[in-house]
Amino acid sequence: MSIKIIYTTITRDVAIEFSRELVSRGLAACVNIVNIDSIYRWKGEIHMDDEALLIIKVSEKVYPKTYDFIVKNHPYELPEIITISPEDVFEEYEGWIKDSCQE
Repeated sequence: MSIKIIYTTITRDVAIEFSRELVSRGLAACVNIVNIDSIYRWKGEIHMDDEALLIIKVSEKVYPKTYDFIVKNHPYELPEIITISPEDVFEEYEGWIKDSCQE
């Protein structure tokens, strides 16, 4: 089964390097990078920042390694890591994700 990880990080440049590292290490089959404007409350203050939202596609077997990599290498004090396990994925796409991740 494939898993999608939703992860937000700072700046597009950081997101590109982070994503390249995930894919080159076999920790992700693909990473989509979406530029976003975030407005949020942090430590009692309202902030607005340009950020990048990553949609990381991984196989179930490499998910623990991918998760650990994100936690160890994220630039924020508190990383946003949201995991989605879709119930229905196009079979050939699912196979590509499994083949693209090192298991």
